[in-house]
Amino acid sequence: MIEAFLGRWHGKVEAFFPSIGHYFYEETLRVEKDAERPFFFYEQQVWITDEAGVRERKSHWESGFINILEDGSLQMNNAQNNGRTEVLRGYYDPATKTINLESVAFSNDPRMVKTARRWSLPSEEVLKYEMDMEIQAVKPLQPHLAATLFRTADR
Repeated sequence: MIEAFLGRWHGKVEAFFPSIGHYFYEETLRVEKDAERPFFFYEQQVWITDEAGVRERKSHWESGFINILEDGSLQMNNAQNNGRTEVLRGYYDPATKTINLESVAFSNDPRMVKTARRWSLPSEEVLKYEMDMEIQAVKPLQPHLAATLFRTADR
């Protein structure tokens, strides 16, 4: 199932959103599995970069868990360095090797209305990550980022 997402991933990304503009960043994603229970831990760290890819400052830091529920669906619980917490639910599509999630709850950020996330594996060494976002000031749901991350040697 989603064990194929395990490991460390890294890449350079473009982000965009009407209220914050267009910018570049570098991301590291780590996904680990609990040895005995049906959940995964993940951590994302982001550094804002210039167009050449030179790090300018640390930005976003997020961590959480992806639980496999009794019916086979998925639930992601995360906390972010700005204080926001989020719960998303969805499923894994084995035909496309994609995790599809949509938000069901937020706390500590009244701006948020909805998010949708997709993690897909076009190959064993490439993870594509997309996020759409809707906030009070920007409706409806809009693309926010699209990342292509590559598996690192330290799996």
